[in-house]
This record gives sequence, C-alpha cells and structure tokens, in this order.
Amino acid sequence: MLSFCAAQAVAETETDIYALPTDLLPTEQVTPQRVPVAGTDFNTLEQQVIAEQGKNHVSDPQMNQIIDDATKVATIPKAENAEYGGASPVNPVAISPQNAGAVVSRRDDSMDYLRKQYKSHQVISLKAGGTTTLPISLSTTNRIATSFKHAKFTSSVPSDAALIYSEGGFVYVTPGINAGAVDVIIEEDGAPETAVSMYLVPLNVPPVLVEMSVTYNTAQRQSAERAIATYNENETQEIELAKQDERERIATNQPTANSHIDEVMNLLEIVAKAEVPAGYELLEGDNIPAEIRFPCDIRQMLPLYHEVKQRLIGARLVIDIMEVRNDVNGLRSFRDEACMGLGREDVMAVGVLDKATLAPTESAEVYILRDRTYWERQLKVPRRARVGG
Repeated sequence: MLSFCAAQAVAETETDIYALPTDLLPTEQVTPQRVPVAGTDFNTLEQQVIAEQGKNHVSDPQMNQIIDDATKVATIPKAENAEYGGASPVNPVAISPQNAGAVVSRRDDSMDYLRKQYKSHQVISLKAGGTTTLPISLSTTNRIATSFKHAKFTSSVPSDAALIYSEGGFVYVTPGINAGAVDVIIEEDGAPETAVSMYLVPLNVPPVLVEMSVTYNTAQRQSAERAIATYNENETQEIELAKQDERERIATNQPTANSHIDEVMNLLEIVAKAEVPAGYELLEGDNIPAEIRFPCDIRQMLPLYHEVKQRLIGARLVIDIMEVRNDVNGLRSFRDEACMGLGREDVMAVGVLDKATLAPTESAEVYILRDRTYWERQLKVPRRARVGG
C-alpha cells in the first residue's frame, strides 16, 4: 500500500523519478549468455576467455557516476592501474596492445575460431567413427579426397540447400548461397563400420580442398576389404553381361540404334546453327506455356538459373531450347541428369551448345529432345488395379 501511494503521489506532482528511493523503481537483473553455434569447440574458447580475465582485470565495485558541475555531464572515474582498453563492468577484460589479438570476441566466438582454422588445402586424419568440424567455401564447390575406394555419403541437408555428390573416393560439396552448416557422414560403400562424420561450416572464403585419411582397427579393415571386393565383383559382372548382350546381338544380326542416333544428331546440329528444321513450328515468348518453362529438377540445377525460351514442335518430336545461366560466383557445371529421369520419361536426349561449365554471368543454350506422343501412348496402355499393398 505504501508503494502504491508513493507512486500515485509522484504521478500527481510529476516529481522527477530519479529523486525517488531506488526500492520504488522496477528492477530487472539480466545475466548475459552466449548462444553456442553447433559444431564449435567452446571448451577451448572458454579457457582463452578465462585466461584473459585473469590478466589485467580491473574493476571497481564502488564505481559511481560523478556529475561535473560545469558541464552537467556524467562521467565514470577511471579504475586505478587500468591499462589500454580500460576494463569495465561491460567489458571485464582489459585489452592491451600485448593481448589485443588474443582476446576472443564475445559476439561471435565460433565464427572467429573457424576463420582462424581456415586453409585452402587441409590434410586431416580420422579414426573410423571419428568426427571433425571444418570451414568450407560458401556457394562454391569444395572437394574432399578420402582414402575410401568407393566413397558413399549421407546427409540431412536438403538437396536444394547444398549439392553433394561422390565420385570414386571423392566427395564434392557445394553449399547454396543461404545454406547453413552441412553435416555429412562418409564411409566405404558397403562397410558402415568405416564411417566418419564431418560438420562443414560455409564461410565467405575461397574453395577448400581436403585430403582425409581414415584409419581402421582389424575388424573395420576386414569389413572395408570385403566391401571393396564385392563392389568390384558386381562391376565385373555388369561389364560381362553387357559384352554378352553385344555378342548375342551380333550373332542374330539385330539392327543397331545407330541410324536413330544419327538422325537425332543431325537434327540437333541444325538447331545449334540457329536454324529452324523443315516441318517444325517455332514458339517464343508468351506462346510457350508457363508450366513447361522450367522443365529441369531445380534441386539438381542449383545454383544455375534455367528457363525455356524457345520451342520447336514437329510431327513426332519436340525440342525445348533452354537458357542456362550462372548468376553466382565461381565456376558452375550443367549436368544433363537434372533434365531427365523420373517424371521426364518423354525426354530422349539432352545436349548443350559449346560448353557445360559456366563462369559468373555466362550462359549457354541447352536442347531437350522429347517424344511428342510418349504420354499419349502411355494413356492407351491397358492398366489393371493392384490387388495388394
């Protein structure tokens, strides 16, 4: 009741609130906290901060404001023996010319730490089952050369956020422009016991080339050797089957697809000369339906921009003429697999004019050859209802 009356009296008389006793003013105690960033070793950072706090730390618990009678400006008295940088309740670490470079920033400790760890060429060694955190380049391709014979990767990052693919013992990682950290588990294909975990943090730095060797115990080595042997055996069987099919085709004099391939190549050659083939109608601009303007898988095309700008329609075939453009930094490669596959069964061939690797702002023409009647024929195929799951 006393507090209420005092507050009411102040409101009525418009008394300066700074003249009130401090126990009548609302107070709030705030404890500053840092928000950790996943994948960062804060133990080392914390030890550095604690060590710095033990040096040149000067604080005055009785520090109060002093009002200069002449200027009426509040000043804070300098702590005794305070060195360069001046320790204060806000910044308890006194920064001197000797330790200024060693003091870890409280605003973004983790990113500063990772930038210091950055090297364009990194050589690391991990035990199977181990993990590591590495800085990589943002929106450019980074390569990880592993000691695996056939590297297999797993990641929780969506394909539209980062492009990741493997080839032999190499893994390539291209984070999107707005990508966060990329987690990836890499192992010998067929031997999950050999897996290692990598936490890759994109930074505004040049591309990174990593050489990673993985060491095994006896059981892990045996598992890796079995997996490699199985992979090689399957590959040999596939090659032998292909040779057998070719021998059977020659023995029965079955016609080859060479005549059809030559026809397609001749057609695309005419289109590449900017000519309209005989019997084809050219569509441009608004005459091209909106639903076919972006025919390729955007997740695989990232970060290249693509759009169908012209369409040639013939009696049996359709040719989409598409522009592919690199709107980001670094070299980017067009992969024709992005325009084929599931849901695009009518695509017969994909070709690119001149070059598939584009520098920033460069563009290229891509030709997508389609079977015009494919979907119509599919509708006529007799279907039956499934009787189980």
